[in-house]
Amino acid sequence: TRKGAAPSHRPAAPSPSSNTMGGSLSFTVGADSIAEPGQKSIICEGLDGVDADKLISAFEEYVKEGKTATGKESKFEVEPMDGGYLTTQKYDLPAMWGGGSFTVRNLFKFDPAARKFLLDVYLNDPL
Repeated sequence: TRKGAAPSHRPAAPSPSSNTMGGSLSFTVGADSIAEPGQKSIICEGLDGVDADKLISAFEEYVKEGKTATGKESKFEVEPMDGGYLTTQKYDLPAMWGGGSFTVRNLFKFDPAARKFLLDVYLNDPL
């Protein structure tokens, strides 16, 4: 940076949070799992006015319709796989960062009856 010049970077824009959207969330980390005895989970306290069945159904539809895409991918796909949905996001790196690309795969599985979903993340690894 030249002496007296403004910094050449911009501060990160604030991301939305429950507090900025007029609510608050409370989580318990390392709680005993409700769905899988003997396992640990992150548990969210109850959400007033939220129907769990509608929430899990809406989240499944959101994933199925490809709405998890960020818009920064060079390629994005959603396909049914193993009773769930596999999203594939390919990102290209600029030449100034060495070029190349990497792929992130997310396998979402939904179990509405149990009111849970499972997310497996594969970072640049083959399935």
